[in-house]
Amino acid sequence: MDDFSTKDEAIAFIQRIEPETPRVTLGGRSPEQPLPYADYLAALEREGIPSAMHIYELNKATRGQLIIGEISPDDVPDD
Repeated sequence: MDDFSTKDEAIAFIQRIEPETPRVTLGGRSPEQPLPYADYLAALEREGIPSAMHIYELNKATRGQLIIGEISPDDVPDD
């Protein structure tokens, strides 16, 4: 978990890291050449995928809930 002093610091972090995150469409790999954030947002929109900031905006009016649970080896499905 990352802590930020300001909302602007958190947004800057998202804009830097989100385009680098692994993608299902890339077989779970990160892009070799991450797109600039504006281009990344346009690509998400074309694919109908919300960005982290879009999800934040949709959920900011609802109260968050932190759920912590332990996963035991019995909870993990066999491959």
